[in-house]
Amino acid sequence: MSLRSTLKNLVDKVFENWEVKLISLLIAVGLWFYIKNLNISEYEVYIPVYYANLPSNCVIINSNEIPKYVSLKINSSRKGFFDSSKIKDENIVAIVDLSKNVKDGNYKVTLSKPLPSDNLTYSINPSEIYVNIDVVTNRLVKVIPNDSNYVSIPSEVFVYFPSKMSNKVSNVFVNVQETAKEFFEVQLPSNELIRYEPSIVYLSNTNF
Repeated sequence: MSLRSTLKNLVDKVFENWEVKLISLLIAVGLWFYIKNLNISEYEVYIPVYYANLPSNCVIINSNEIPKYVSLKINSSRKGFFDSSKIKDENIVAIVDLSKNVKDGNYKVTLSKPLPSDNLTYSINPSEIYVNIDVVTNRLVKVIPNDSNYVSIPSEVFVYFPSKMSNKVSNVFVNVQETAKEFFEVQLPSNELIRYEPSIVYLSNTNF
């Protein structure tokens, strides 16, 4: 085969289905320019979590274990398109709505309001939080000073506690200091889960 014939065959191959090849070339060039100009920026901020709408007769058992902050990762398709400080300016926080189930389980974490721009994508980590919820109940218990010379006024108080902790609740014992006077007040030892009503009692020395 002559050189001329070989070149002719190559030219014929190049221009064979030229419309399809031209369209493919234009698509490839367009994708190249798109990818070149695409600059995805990722921002990560930590926002506080608010556990909302917990009924007044309920309490969170694992309040010391659940997150106080979550990670919010935001993706922007243009460099400098989003200023992460806007999260703080817009008072955007994470919300765990406890009103829907009011029972133990995984609760979804959502944003309190939309992000400042519609052209953003985001993810929250963790996206779900396990919340241990219990109903608050109460019981009348005795207040017992550790010194038999003293009596408590009142002698009994109501204690409010999660129902799951009923086996841990009993009479409340209070200490009398060596320098105690004839009559003084004592603050009962309440915490996030257990509280007394009234929270203050008075100890009186019966020998005076």
